[in-house]
Amino acid sequence: MSKMTSLRDEVLKYTIEEDLQQFNTLAIKRLKDIQCSRIRAGFSSKNANPRELRGKLWPC
Repeated sequence: MSKMTSLRDEVLKYTIEEDLQQFNTLAIKRLKDIQCSRIRAGFSSKNANPRELRGKLWPC
C-alpha cells in the first residue's frame, strides 16, 4: 500500500491533461467575458472590415 501512496504522490506533482484542459477552458471563458479582441479576431470574415465586426476596441 505504501508503494501506491508514493506513486500517487509522484503523479500529483505533475500537471495532467485534464487539469490543462480545465485551465485553458477557464482562460478562454475569462477572455470572452471581458470581450477581448484576441478571442474575437479569430471569428472575423475575410471580406469584411475586422474593426466593424469587432466593434469598439477593448483593451486586454
